[in-house]
Amino acid sequence: MPKSVRGWASSAALLAGVGLAAFAGGRSWAAGVPSESLRYSGVLELPDGTPVTGTHAIYVVFWPAASDGEQLCASAASDVEVTGGHFSVALPEACSEAVHSTPDVFVEVRVDAVSLGRARIGAVPFALEAAAANRASGELEARLAAAEGATATLEVRLAAVEARLGAASGFQARQTETQYIGPNGDTLIQFSTEVFDLGNEYDATTSVFTPTRAGLYLVRCTMRFENEEGGPGLTAFLSTSVRRNGEVVARDGLFSDRFTAYRSASSIVELSAGDQLDCVANVQVSTDPQQLYPDVAAIFEAFQLSGR
Repeated sequence: MPKSVRGWASSAALLAGVGLAAFAGGRSWAAGVPSESLRYSGVLELPDGTPVTGTHAIYVVFWPAASDGEQLCASAASDVEVTGGHFSVALPEACSEAVHSTPDVFVEVRVDAVSLGRARIGAVPFALEAAAANRASGELEARLAAAEGATATLEVRLAAVEARLGAASGFQARQTETQYIGPNGDTLIQFSTEVFDLGNEYDATTSVFTPTRAGLYLVRCTMRFENEEGGPGLTAFLSTSVRRNGEVVARDGLFSDRFTAYRSASSIVELSAGDQLDCVANVQVSTDPQQLYPDVAAIFEAFQLSGR
């Protein structure tokens, strides 16, 4: 009769130390995971250490305790070919579920109706871990697929928003040279120095802003007037205006006999793609000339607030 058994669930990698009078000194360890279904494998030895050979009835039972208790699952009773001491017994799927759902699991091996006793499984079986990992991997893949789908949906939405909003639109330009303006008429003011132009829509040579996207824009034009002759007594109406396609959309003016006057026209206006925006000065006075002087406040600018 075999002296000892070294047993393991090769698919499950069940570690169990086992022993009985007929198989004194039994021990077991994991031996790897075969590609087939869950199995319990081991090595049977005679008292002198000689491996057992031949056909033997081997039965494997799993328990929730070291003694007593209701068995969790068991292999089918069958004759097993033992070669060089090695044997392998197929286990039902219920064993996988039982081991995972039970805090402590004990395995009992019976050889030719002789029980080798119960031994605690010291670690979660590898094959069961692998099964759990496969399930988790499947769940993870499903979540990743869902995440990828959500990401794709978000990218589509962002693309739609970007297509609707387009690139940023806005500019600012400064007047850096003295410019004379005549009386009783509009004079286009030259803002020839660009500070920035987000959408490449401002032409510094013509001082015209042409938006490529429709939307609401904040527009502003500020200038500094000087009397050429200087001194009180010269009454004039001074105004600064922002025009859209030649029509005034914002104006700021006053009657003044002061030597210096600042005027700033600003408004929120709706622009269509291709509109032309410029800034003009107007002086209603009986005597000329008047001058527009460069100043840090002499600017022409527009910023898009919303698009459509």
